[in-house]
Amino acid sequence: MSGLHRPKRPEQVQQAILHAASGIAVRHGIQTVTLQAVADAAGVTKGGLMHHFRDKSALIDAMREHAITTFSAMLDDHLASEVGMGRFTRAYVRTCLDVTAEDVELQLTAAMWADPQLRADWYAWMADQEARHAATDAGTRFKVIRLAADGAWLAALDGCDTADWQAELLAMA
Repeated sequence: MSGLHRPKRPEQVQQAILHAASGIAVRHGIQTVTLQAVADAAGVTKGGLMHHFRDKSALIDAMREHAITTFSAMLDDHLASEVGMGRFTRAYVRTCLDVTAEDVELQLTAAMWADPQLRADWYAWMADQEARHAATDAGTRFKVIRLAADGAWLAALDGCDTADWQAELLAMA
């Protein structure tokens, strides 16, 4: 008698867990993320979840890293079509304001601003980006535009219509 063999897809399972955890955090707050709630939402056992993330702290750390990595990949996609002065800032504005309801990891990035470690990780990531793009995006003007994009991003997540904000910020950049 041969048993049913299911192919193991650890990367897919890990992504499903991170996506489920991010969704819970965005909808109900980071404090509501429990291993059991995430396991249930991801369709895995708690033991299966703990195979990938040893505890809640490891899961939250992975969520932070995944959120920044996802944002960074989208930013790189936008950067590919930008040239000249302000190219990083324009790509940043587009990335912030292109967030949709399906982009739960990007919503999470904005929603986790209350988390001190995420803020520290984000500021370190941003300092690296600003250094990398200093030739085209140095100066207070571009920084202010990026900070305005952060505010617009948060407003969009709260349901504000920011459609005309993107055009205005892009024109400034």
